[in-house]
Amino acid sequence: MKSLDALFFKFVRCGLWNKASAIDSIPSEMEWKQLFVLFRQQAVSGIFVSALENLKKEDVPEAIRMKAALSAVTLEKANAKLNKALAEVGKIFDENGILYTVVKGPSVAQCYDKPLWRAPGDIDLFMPHDSYEKAKQIIIPLADSVMKEGVNVKHYAFFYKGVEFELHGTMFTQLSNRIDSTLLSLQNKMFLERSLREWDNNGYRVLSPGINEDAVILFTHFVKHFFKKGLGLRQVCDWSQFLNRYYDKLDIDRLKVEIRELGLMSEWVAFASFAVDFLGHPSDKMPFYKGGKSNKARRIWKYLKRVGNFGQIRQDLKPINSTPYFVRKASSFFAMLKDVVEHTLLFPLDSISFFFYYLPHGFMYVVREKILRQKT
Repeated sequence: MKSLDALFFKFVRCGLWNKASAIDSIPSEMEWKQLFVLFRQQAVSGIFVSALENLKKEDVPEAIRMKAALSAVTLEKANAKLNKALAEVGKIFDENGILYTVVKGPSVAQCYDKPLWRAPGDIDLFMPHDSYEKAKQIIIPLADSVMKEGVNVKHYAFFYKGVEFELHGTMFTQLSNRIDSTLLSLQNKMFLERSLREWDNNGYRVLSPGINEDAVILFTHFVKHFFKKGLGLRQVCDWSQFLNRYYDKLDIDRLKVEIRELGLMSEWVAFASFAVDFLGHPSDKMPFYKGGKSNKARRIWKYLKRVGNFGQIRQDLKPINSTPYFVRKASSFFAMLKDVVEHTLLFPLDSISFFFYYLPHGFMYVVREKILRQKT
């Protein structure tokens, strides 16, 4: 591992687990700057701030301390805004008898020692079919704006008081029929049996999926982005923190059955190795961890570092605003093809299988979008 990467993960381990001993040397002036950029690219600035809290004040340059303090304040304000909007939308849905659960985002942030320091994004609300259809109608007159629905995957996005929400009637990955049919079965069982958990959002009760169900949702979500668009370190840290926090409450035998039904055990084992070897996740609290997978863990990091948080720093995509539609889609296709080649070294069969499953769906989506654009 390159020296900067090694130093970066020392800070990651320090910030995730509050272990000052993880940092055994003080960075140079240039390394401090490079670390700050790398943490920001991977959307884990809060972990960097947490790491700095474990260091002596005199060991951190004043400029870095000021940037870290500003990052902390910015994260806290953004998360406070997010949580307030969630409480308001949740109250609206509760008053209208709409069952919803919060997945990822504010939900998984509760697993961190400092939830307000997790980089916020949108708020994902996962709900059964009848609630999904009712929620769309309730929210339309109240939203700042709404976006076109993804009908096939039951995905509906809107903005409420400047915060982006996404309604999900499914958590489909569109990687394979096997994965999505298994997720649908888990979804139906979860809502039928009310396998849910509660957490407190500033005095307002919020529901999230049950622990086993959430472990599967978090994992399949970042696997989807790993294969289709681009993945950053934040999502893997979320999964690691969740598994560590709830390990004693997980039904490991049931989880093994579900991961095997999804056909994603090889992916789980590889990311488990990455979490243990790179993030410092306790090996005894990582289901299905197997030693000897360091090569795969290194390849995972190489990809994450290249593409950044949800692919936001990759250099092989054309800009949206200044590029013709089909040119952008062509660049997306070739970028995905590049990923397939890279991922084949990790997961040979799945990488190729997922690509050819998604290809016709992606092609039809591009055609439909072009037709709709011409009509409008």
